[in-house]
Amino acid sequence: DNAALLPSDFRCAVFKIVLQGGEAVHHETLLGLYAKYAHSNVDQRQVMAAIGWTQGVTLKRKTLEWAISGAVRLQDIMSPFHSVSSSGPAGIEAAWSFFQENFDLIKRKLKTASPSLMESVISACCGRFADVKMADCIEEFFRSHPLPQCQRCIAQTLEDVRNQAAVLERCQAGPFLANLAKHPFLKK
Repeated sequence: DNAALLPSDFRCAVFKIVLQGGEAVHHETLLGLYAKYAHSNVDQRQVMAAIGWTQGVTLKRKTLEWAISGAVRLQDIMSPFHSVSSSGPAGIEAAWSFFQENFDLIKRKLKTASPSLMESVISACCGRFADVKMADCIEEFFRSHPLPQCQRCIAQTLEDVRNQAAVLERCQAGPFLANLAKHPFLKK
């Protein structure tokens, strides 16, 4: 209820910090704020950008279910997906699993929408990995679940994942991490 007291440019960050506690009551509070902010797309976007940062996978999945439930406007459906997948490794895995399990429903929901909405969901659910095996898994998924109108996005996402994997591999193999650990900024 005190969210309105926060300057608008702080809200999303504060919401994320509060959600790090992992309590369901805070998640429910944000869902309530989203409904309360029906008059303001800007305020609703702040809620959507933060709501996936809850700690528990159960609440992350609840966020994704909420995104496709009809409570979120179709043109904003990708925002909760991006919020969950940007929240860390558990969020990346949760978004990908949810996408696979609910692919047909998501596809039906976005069937008449601009392909850019599906592309944004694909980017959120698939594009944050840095693992060649995951790129292969994603590629296989789309081979068996084709989206011709999103082929370019899928190809770019796969390229990004493979590039991220290569960068990570180079960083792990080279002196980067050892030198980073010696950096004065990181010393206690």
